[in-house]
Amino acid sequence: MQAAHRFTPLGAADGPLKTAIFGGNAARLYGIDSAASSGALSADGIDTMRAEYRAAGGQRSNLRYGYVA
Repeated sequence: MQAAHRFTPLGAADGPLKTAIFGGNAARLYGIDSAASSGALSADGIDTMRAEYRAAGGQRSNLRYGYVA
């Protein structure tokens, strides 16, 4: 499309322009207000378990599910 319509390149795949375009589209599709919830998405269940794992020193813990013989 760049050659046919003389568009300029958008930059790197993780560059600021593509992040703004595709991130804004995804936020709109999922009904997320990207300006208001910039840090609110990181406090989910997986993030909590990751923090517990790191607090335990990165070692496996069977205390959550009980000991297995």
